[in-house]
Amino acid sequence: MDTSLLSQAQRLIDKVARQCTTGQAHGFMSASVYDTAWLSMLRNPADTKSWLFPECYDFVLQNQMPCGAWESYSTEVDGILNTAAALLVIKKHLKEYPSNQDWILRSQKAEAALKLLLSSWDVGRADQVGFEILVIKHLSLLEGEGMSFDFPGLTILRALHDAKLAKLPASTVYKARSTLHHSLEAFADRIEFDKLKCWLEENGSMLASPSSTAAYLMYSSTWDERAESYLRDTLMYGTGKRDGGVPPAWPTTIFETAWVITTLMEAGIPVGKAESSIISSFLEEALVSNNGVVGFAPSTLPDADDTAKVIATLHYLGRTVKVEPLLETFDADGHFRTYQGERNPGFSANCNVLRCLMMLEDSTRHRSQIARATSFLCEQAFDASVKEKWHTHELYWMMLLSQAFVQFFRLVQDKEESFGQEVFTQEPKLRQYIPMVSLQIVMNTLNSQALDGSWDDICEVTAYAVLTLSSMIQLPWVQELLNDNITQAIHQGKSFLEEHRDRWDKGYHLWIEKVTYASDILSETYCLAAIITLVTPCKSQADHSFSIPTKMIDGVKKAMGLISQTPLLSSIKPEALRTAESLAAYALWFLQHEHLEIFPHPANGKIDHKYQVFTPVIWFSCSVIHGSVTSLRTLCEMITFSIIIYQVDEYMEAIIERDFAESLPLVDTLVRKLCREMRAAPDANYRNGYDVTRCASNELASEEYVGFGKTESVLRNFIGYVLHHKAVLNSPQSLQQALARELETFLAAHITQAIDNQQFAIQQGATSTPTEQCAITSPTLLQYSTMGRTFYNWVRSTSADHTSCPFSFIFYICLISKPSSSIFRTARSAYLAEDLCRHLASLCRMYNDYGSVTRDREEGNLNSVNFPEFHIGVDGGRGKEREIKDELMRIAEYERGGLERAIKALGEELGDGNSMDALKIFIDVTDLYGQIYVQRDLTARNR
Repeated sequence: MDTSLLSQAQRLIDKVARQCTTGQAHGFMSASVYDTAWLSMLRNPADTKSWLFPECYDFVLQNQMPCGAWESYSTEVDGILNTAAALLVIKKHLKEYPSNQDWILRSQKAEAALKLLLSSWDVGRADQVGFEILVIKHLSLLEGEGMSFDFPGLTILRALHDAKLAKLPASTVYKARSTLHHSLEAFADRIEFDKLKCWLEENGSMLASPSSTAAYLMYSSTWDERAESYLRDTLMYGTGKRDGGVPPAWPTTIFETAWVITTLMEAGIPVGKAESSIISSFLEEALVSNNGVVGFAPSTLPDADDTAKVIATLHYLGRTVKVEPLLETFDADGHFRTYQGERNPGFSANCNVLRCLMMLEDSTRHRSQIARATSFLCEQAFDASVKEKWHTHELYWMMLLSQAFVQFFRLVQDKEESFGQEVFTQEPKLRQYIPMVSLQIVMNTLNSQALDGSWDDICEVTAYAVLTLSSMIQLPWVQELLNDNITQAIHQGKSFLEEHRDRWDKGYHLWIEKVTYASDILSETYCLAAIITLVTPCKSQADHSFSIPTKMIDGVKKAMGLISQTPLLSSIKPEALRTAESLAAYALWFLQHEHLEIFPHPANGKIDHKYQVFTPVIWFSCSVIHGSVTSLRTLCEMITFSIIIYQVDEYMEAIIERDFAESLPLVDTLVRKLCREMRAAPDANYRNGYDVTRCASNELASEEYVGFGKTESVLRNFIGYVLHHKAVLNSPQSLQQALARELETFLAAHITQAIDNQQFAIQQGATSTPTEQCAITSPTLLQYSTMGRTFYNWVRSTSADHTSCPFSFIFYICLISKPSSSIFRTARSAYLAEDLCRHLASLCRMYNDYGSVTRDREEGNLNSVNFPEFHIGVDGGRGKEREIKDELMRIAEYERGGLERAIKALGEELGDGNSMDALKIFIDVTDLYGQIYVQRDLTARNR
């Protein structure tokens, strides 16, 4: 180990050890305009015409930007709270000096800037400490100063505000310590602050919050010298700069001590005996005084995150600590809560609790909690629904989860066999969740590295990435696929860190409090750990607890061997396709847990599983092209959906066309009847326009439908699967109705195609019975002489709808859109999307027909090449079929041109790279199916 690095690490350890012994509180958070503004509003109790902390007001003014706002460090909430609090304090100072032109101009610009910030705020994505009550209160206080605010997200914000207070009513501030005491400024004019004196911490603060403590002083009828003393200490020691700014929380001694020590020791850096003794005693005392749990500073409100980290720190330092208080206090339904009354679970907090449990000597005693916590984390990542509430960058939680995965893998492999068996019996999907999530994290991390070796040109973030990859390479399914890529990325990341060593102790606003903050000491700690951590790939393991069944992986490899030769995938890097192959195999394994029985098995008992293997390979291959812009859950949902669409085709051809050959118009009526019942106007008994009470029975009104009972039941199950899907139910009513219409069109197109096939068979001199239809084996391409539709009309309507592309497209939009919204928010974007889809469907059908000419001829199916337009001026002979197929391909390429123009126009209209990339996955999947059909017909033979 580089001695200079070891010395630097030792200085950090000495630094945190000193703050554990001096008796003076410490903390290393950056200054917050928001909290400083609240100190600026305090009047001097000895002279009410003067301000208690004029240096704080100077700090606020000095940090206003030319646009009138105050800095949005990392999030929209930062800018809104900083600007709102700063504007409020300027307004209060103007009451004393109403003619100060500088302050008047500043307030005018600040008000305009705040309205602009609010108008563009995506409230649904915010999740910072107490933001839902803080923003509402500041807007209310500003309204008291004569301003008014209205913005698109206000209704959602009020709903979140009410939900928060429903869990923790304002009246609870009198009864017990809670997170509300950290944000008392949110209850200005709503509570009796005089009753809160008993909840002051030993250091005089309100839950270590400068702004909350300032609010307590401001709204109490009697002055509290302990609270003033705390604020003066915060000004003096809070940031270490003594420039008038205060941090968003102070002190944070336990938090920084635990994070620094665990991070450095996990990297292999030793802690000396003297420092170990000092730190251990400090942390043990904190645990004892709080009955086995701790917060981010001594005597503050305990939380699961800091408690888990402190137990881990003491474990590394050779001390034994009981974990039961942690479990008893924070164990919730399926996860661990960070604090009582929180709205959303903390992802990183659950990672840290899980890691703490797994490092214990008696970890097997906690197998149930370990299984539940791991499953919770995996499902959040699998659904792409991670809302990390304590850090802004996704690489932070990815780093923690990767470290947890390595611990979990070793625990399962090293402990007695019964441990793994019990864990996987309780949570069987973990065998697929962990490999799939870990592979996606690795690909995300590799793909986001810059050419200079950094991630986001930030040393601290680069360190997270290096530590993530250093963990992931220890997992066999990762190492065997991406060892060289990971090793190279780690080397380049470390090189960047070495070249920018002078930036290690310059933190960025990555950590979340009421507003985000930077931590120089944590930045330096993670950079040191990343540089020092040794890359230790796992030893080759032919068989382990996460090994894919051999038969399954062999089938997937065979499928990949075929599709990798298509034009779409021929230029994709081999390691990306190998990863897609592995993800597809795990998805195939995973979907065994999700098996749906909608359609009956064929009467002959033969089930063609070919498409079931190809489908996950196709979806994951297209996904790796565009990065992880859709969740693993969405991909698996679409794989299931695609397989069911294949089964629809099989059912329509093998059952409907065979058993109802003489009654196809009645089947068409039945399909339309069922679909239209589902499209009725919604009320209490409707879902997706589906009349639940009316459709509950399988009885049909007309005697004409005798013998249709099983068919109706099958169709109801299929329609119910589509229209009652959770993502569909969460979509806007207009999208649900569009899906129902396209579903009807899709099923009706199958009936129309069946009728066309019958007429085409009759034209060829055969009867319409299935047996005789199978005898049609003419080696030549016949013309379809039944007039009424041109090829253009057919391929743009019945034929395109028969592919399921338009119907599947809307279902996919439901999956990738946010709840109660659609990614198409303008008439033009919706129009362009529909145009794009029609080009895509027509292109896919032409490719499909190109590859299935022989099959369709043998089965008597109508194919594009049977339309008269393809026989104009074409002479007979052996070259006739090739000439006609070439003409079909030329028309297909014309459609491709239209598709590409629509993609370009829609991308410009959406202006959202992620949304368009998600759409491109669907486009590529559909296109890839067509390219595969040109090579090989995947459709099951039904005649």
